[in-house]
Amino acid sequence: MNSLKKLFSHHSQLEVIGQAKDILPILIRVNQKYSKDETVFFNAAYGHRLQKRIADDLACIFVLPAAEGPVVVDQKFLADQQLDAATVIGYAEQNLIHLFNSQAQTFQKKADHSSTLYTLVLNRRNEASTLLSATIWQQISHQLNDHLFVTVPSNHEIHYSAVKSGNGLLHLMNQARQAYNAAGAQKLSPSVYLFYNSRWQVFEKGIEEIFEFCMEHKLITGFL
Repeated sequence: MNSLKKLFSHHSQLEVIGQAKDILPILIRVNQKYSKDETVFFNAAYGHRLQKRIADDLACIFVLPAAEGPVVVDQKFLADQQLDAATVIGYAEQNLIHLFNSQAQTFQKKADHSSTLYTLVLNRRNEASTLLSATIWQQISHQLNDHLFVTVPSNHEIHYSAVKSGNGLLHLMNQARQAYNAAGAQKLSPSVYLFYNSRWQVFEKGIEEIFEFCMEHKLITGFL
């Protein structure tokens, strides 16, 4: 992969330092609901910054290191640097996968006799942003041979459990609420997410909503 320094060497407005590994997304909470076709867009309310929808209430923004400080990628920046959104998002996902492959650690704990909760640790900064990469979560799902419930109570914290892990969902929800309330300025979301049909499904209404979805899509055969 070409370094960003080389990629940007013909453009004088910003000197981008470091290599392409420095491009990473930041997951943010958003209030607006998106249309089905609004996956990648420029948010006019925030300086036309580039955003990619992750779930109905989550999106990623993209930050590039520059000599004068980190730069949030926006529409003008892409035009000035003759880049397109797909290129930046592609770099970001590749870098997440690289970070995952080189640094990821998974910690697990028994919540009860039939339930296991997992915590993914990368660099204590970008854990939640891994939701950008379907490849990462397909790999984790494959390892557990099940769909996964995932929580991102803060930007540097991500937890998950297998759908069929006994009472894992209940323990995961309790843990997410406690972590979210304790996260202060870093808080992200108290909700539960499920990667299904190539997109993140968010559950904001509690256990009944999750149960109905899982029963409808035959992910479970009885109450958790």
